[in-house]
Amino acid sequence: MALIKAYQSRNLTKDITVQDGSSSTITLGDDDKLRIIIGVIGQTAKLTLVSGTASAAGSTITKNSPSSGVNRLNLKPEDLAFDPGTYTMLVDMFDNADSEWKTVDRQVFHLSET
Repeated sequence: MALIKAYQSRNLTKDITVQDGSSSTITLGDDDKLRIIIGVIGQTAKLTLVSGTASAAGSTITKNSPSSGVNRLNLKPEDLAFDPGTYTMLVDMFDNADSEWKTVDRQVFHLSET
């Protein structure tokens, strides 16, 4: 688990890798997806992003970019307009072979005003 710091008035770019139980990097296939959910568990999410679909503000998750097995999260300030504080960031993978979402990582996400 890591601490990810973000600021409401700035872009945030973070590279994310997905690993299996033996710590080998998983390269997502064409039909697999990555999902990021930021919020408080048990409450409505503050932000949900799915690879292949940009938010209205332009935040994205790009699979296997900048390289195979590395997925780039790019958050725009407009998507970080919720209350500053500490949240959970879940990283889920849709495994097309199993036709299900799997939580693969949980991070601490801290949002500051400036």
